[in-house]
Amino acid sequence: MLDNFIYRKNTSDENVIKEILVKKAYSKKKIDFKIEADDVWLDGGSHIGVFGLYAAQNGAKKVYCYEPETENYKILQENIRNISEKYSTTLESFQ
Repeated sequence: MLDNFIYRKNTSDENVIKEILVKKAYSKKKIDFKIEADDVWLDGGSHIGVFGLYAAQNGAKKVYCYEPETENYKILQENIRNISEKYSTTLESFQ
């Protein structure tokens, strides 16, 4: 699930990954939105790209990822490259 996905161990990165990918926070009844094949998403505050990975795993067409924090943005860019090698979703990052 996290092949070639970069994150910082023993930081909040692990909590974000756990909430989105393991606990499936976006699939809870209170939120319950679906990502479909032709969807285009804007991820404001992309952090290191966990939502981008989630969207790619669920077949989104495109995700625009905005992350203002420089260290997170560098990791986001690497993760986008790695995600793009595995999934057909187009991801673009902005700072």
